[in-house]
Amino acid sequence: MAKKRQVIFDMLPQPPLPPEMTVESPIVLALEDLYTSPQPDGRTYVLYAPPTQGKTCGARYFLQDHLPRFKDSKGRPTTDTQGIMITGPGAQKENYFAYMAKILGVGDCKGWMYSLIAALMPDPRNPNRLSSILLLDNFNTASQDNRYFLEALIAASVRCGFYTVVITQEKEFANTMSAMNKGMKIAPLPGAVREGSTYSDPKWNDLVWEKSLLCDMVDLLYPGEFESDTKSGYTWITHGMTPTEACWEADKRTKKKWLPSTPERKKRKYTESPEAQQP
Repeated sequence: MAKKRQVIFDMLPQPPLPPEMTVESPIVLALEDLYTSPQPDGRTYVLYAPPTQGKTCGARYFLQDHLPRFKDSKGRPTTDTQGIMITGPGAQKENYFAYMAKILGVGDCKGWMYSLIAALMPDPRNPNRLSSILLLDNFNTASQDNRYFLEALIAASVRCGFYTVVITQEKEFANTMSAMNKGMKIAPLPGAVREGSTYSDPKWNDLVWEKSLLCDMVDLLYPGEFESDTKSGYTWITHGMTPTEACWEADKRTKKKWLPSTPERKKRKYTESPEAQQP
């Protein structure tokens, strides 16, 4: 269970977990549906969901756990699929391009973006390799610099044959991005919108968690704590709760605290087992 907790929230590097130890969030399923499409269609996709829906954790889990499970065009396990994820600071007026340069450690090196794009492009020496994916998480600011960067990236994605997904918690920004180029080069992620949605009027589904998924998550994070609630159907968990809200409700009812998305969580030692007490 300690390893499961790390996967859901901390995302520490580790081998993929067996399916019975995981809960597939709506974010993971939406990315999986995109990635199982035949080939990138050249468009950049926008994934919007409100805060605390598990966007960052779901995207990281997709890269770490799901991407290695896909098979190439000949049905063979993939070993060299390329994927990269950047999580921005989400600060107002933040230049995402400059932040990426800082995170990647390229400093003032000119042309580093071209090198990144080249690394994501299909390898002509390995035509069976699956397409690469670039996830830009916490992209929340519609500054002019960010628009220029996004427009340049969209143009690169169209020509270079890899998936690009922009992840945001700002609905207005998501609507603005979706309306760029009239949906030809950038569009809402299909799994993140309801039927009948258009580029000019995206009907975001907020990637809401079903109650059954939230109950499964609580069972995994609090093993043995809520046996009676499991039988009664967890009356204190409701459809549409975020994972964080479900954990908050669970914390109110148990001595074993598990509060994701709080600074105190990183300082707290787990009590279930010696393994879980390790930092």
